[in-house]
Amino acid sequence: MGVEKRKNETMMSDLDYTKAQLAFFYIIVLLSLDVLNPVKIFLHVFPAISPWYIASLAIGCMSYIFIVNLRPLMYFAAKVFFHSILSIFFNDIQTVGRQNIPKYGPVIFTSNHANQFMDGLM
Repeated sequence: MGVEKRKNETMMSDLDYTKAQLAFFYIIVLLSLDVLNPVKIFLHVFPAISPWYIASLAIGCMSYIFIVNLRPLMYFAAKVFFHSILSIFFNDIQTVGRQNIPKYGPVIFTSNHANQFMDGLM
């Protein structure tokens, strides 16, 4: 049940991720072929428009998408950063005395580690 719960809490489902990948590769194919490139077709049809205007529009759209999704993006970036740092420093966790944990009553868990850099982060 824990795996299902974790899987449902991801930012993208597997199907959404696949759709995003297909859309990305479709755009790459469109931009790589001059005959299908929508920007070059648009500039050919409207020669008075400078390519800089289209680039400015694209930068503006990208900025808007980034600002609207800033919170999930920052969460994802922090998650990746801390996961990579924690996997470097804490790649091996050993449990000693597991059989001594009482089934009922209060318990205090302590840990011993050699890296003091992570104290402030955890």
